Amino acid sequence: MKNIFSLICAGALFLNLAGCMASVVAQQEPAKPYVPPPKKSVPPEKAGLMDINSATEDQLKALPGVGDSIAKKIIAGRPYEQTDELVSKQIIPKELYIIIKERITALKGEAVSR
Repeated sequence: MKNIFSLICAGALFLNLAGCMASVVAQQEPAKPYVPPPKKSVPPEKAGLMDINSATEDQLKALPGVGDSIAKKIIAGRPYEQTDELVSKQIIPKELYIIIKERITALKGEAVSR
């Protein structure tokens, strides 16, 4: 008799646990499909970078640390293949280049004549 009672209690416990598990499974949201994150590489002309080969004097003066004389030097030294030529051609000091290098680009084939 004890065995039958134990079996009934065990069965009831099992059914109770199975019911709880079923309700937990039913509450879960369906899995969403994987969507890869967007690519972070953006072409320079679309990233809002200033092209040192075509920017006007006023546009260059909008860069931090660039005034009238430096803007004129940048224009006079055109065209540039790479932005670091501003330092190698001694147009601007390296310290200023470090400040503005993330804001400028040198697009090839689009240089404005002096």
